[in-house]
Amino acid sequence: MEIQGLGAFDPSRITPSQRGEQGRSTGASSPEGRGRAVLADLFSSRGMDQFRIRGGALRYIDPRITGAEGKVNLKPGEVFAPEVEIESPARRAEIALDLLQFNLNLGGPGPNDGAYEEFHLRIAGSQGSQIINFASGTAITDMMSAMNSFRDQTGVEAMISGTAITLQSKSFGSDEFVSVEILDDGGSTPPPVIVGGAEENGVFTGRGDDVAGTINGVRGSGRGAYLSAEGANFSLQLRLADSVFDAWAGPVSFLAMKIEGTDASTQQRPESLSGFTRYA
Repeated sequence: MEIQGLGAFDPSRITPSQRGEQGRSTGASSPEGRGRAVLADLFSSRGMDQFRIRGGALRYIDPRITGAEGKVNLKPGEVFAPEVEIESPARRAEIALDLLQFNLNLGGPGPNDGAYEEFHLRIAGSQGSQIINFASGTAITDMMSAMNSFRDQTGVEAMISGTAITLQSKSFGSDEFVSVEILDDGGSTPPPVIVGGAEENGVFTGRGDDVAGTINGVRGSGRGAYLSAEGANFSLQLRLADSVFDAWAGPVSFLAMKIEGTDASTQQRPESLSGFTRYA
C-alpha cells in the first residue's frame, strides 16, 4: 500500500533509529500476499480535504491530519490504525516591535518636532527582506498594513497587540525566521522596544520550531508541521493542521486514521462525514 498526498514524502528525513523497532502496526511484517493501495489527499474548491484510496479502504481520518504520504504493507482485511502523539508543537518564528504609542512621534516630545523625520525599518523573513519608511504621526494600524503589503516578498505577517506590532512567519518550522532592524528611529519619543529573538549587530531575529512526536510509537522526524516516521511495515509522513499548534495547550495524542487493506484493483469514492471526508 502506498500513501501519497500533500507535500512530497522524503525518506531521507527518517533516520535509521526511527525504523521499525517501536512500531505497533497491525499485520505481519512479511510483504508476501499483501495488497497494494494508494491514498492521495486533494483539496476541493470548497476547501474540504479529500482523501482517495485504491486497493484499500480509508475508514477514518482525523480532521487534524491535512496531508498524508508514505507506504503501508497490509493484507486484504488487515487494518492499519496509527496513533500520533504530539509532544511539542511546531511554531512560527515571531518577534514584536513595541512602539509604546499608537502613533509615531518623531524628532522629540513635541507633536511637530519630527515633521521632516522618518522612521526606517528593515523586516526580513524566509522569502526576503524589505525596508519600509514611516513619517511622524503614522498610526500603528497603518504601519501594520504597510508591513503586510510586503508579506509575499518577506514571508512575514504583522498583527497588532496593544502598542506592539507582532511580526510572525507565515509558515512553521526551524527553517523560518523573522528579523527586525531599526535603521533610523527618527528620534522616536519614546524609543521603540524590540521584544523576543536574539540580537546581533542591531538585528533582532526570532526563529520557529519543528513539531516533535511519535507515529505509532516510533520516534518521528519533524520538519515544520510535518511529522515523519518509519516502522516495521510502514513509512509515513503526516501534515498536522495549523489548529493543532495555534491552540496548543500541551501534549496530545489521537488516532490519525484507519486504513483497511483490500484488493489492489478496488477504488472507493469519498463520502462526506462530520466536516471531513472518509471512505465507506
